[in-house]
Amino acid sequence: MLKFILMLLAVALFSLNGCNRKTAAVAEVPVQKNAQKVAEYQNKKTAADREAMKVQTFEQKLELMNYKLLYDNGYQKHNEGDFKGAIADFDRCIQINNTFPDAFNFRGMSKFKSGDVQGACADWRKAVELGVGAAQQMINENCR
Repeated sequence: MLKFILMLLAVALFSLNGCNRKTAAVAEVPVQKNAQKVAEYQNKKTAADREAMKVQTFEQKLELMNYKLLYDNGYQKHNEGDFKGAIADFDRCIQINNTFPDAFNFRGMSKFKSGDVQGACADWRKAVELGVGAAQQMINENCR
């Protein structure tokens, strides 16, 4: 299912990219502004972000762009009671983007539901460090 969604996103991206090339001559000024914004964004990327972009396959690049899709899958599995599956999705999401606080928070919840209290507490502490204040309540109630 995930591969199918990733392939659909790839087709959509390529379609949109082709549309932009066709209209570039008509809308030259906005394209130049967009190019400037992209360049500014590229300069703001951290060294870790640039290193993460050095992946080998097209599928890996799509996965890198869609860490939130992995988070959504993990969230859904968590809500369905598949905590091990959720943890696996959150692990991959965090492997791709280790500054995404919600992934740490919900991986902590899934670990807690699976019986891994120490792992849950470590994830909640990281989530608090990254700005999820609600995780502090979970620490206060469940961690020593």
